[in-house]
Amino acid sequence: LDPSGTKMCSKIVFHLLLPCLLFASLLEALSAISFAELWALPLGAFINLTLSTAVGVSALGVYQWLSGETLSRTLYRAALVAC
Repeated sequence: LDPSGTKMCSKIVFHLLLPCLLFASLLEALSAISFAELWALPLGAFINLTLSTAVGVSALGVYQWLSGETLSRTLYRAALVAC
């Protein structure tokens, strides 16, 4: 392989294959019993997403109220996704 081909193979391994292998080995380590023990992780993720969305919507509302301008629907969605 030439240097650019080697660099491309390295990127494929790092960005695609390594995460897949890590996920596969993680799934082998987890079982139904360990899911019962780790119930707090999905709950924490759900609470984090819910609260961050609420904070983002509130911040956008305060910005619109203070600035007196209305954000376009596209900009509002982009700002909400960024939160």
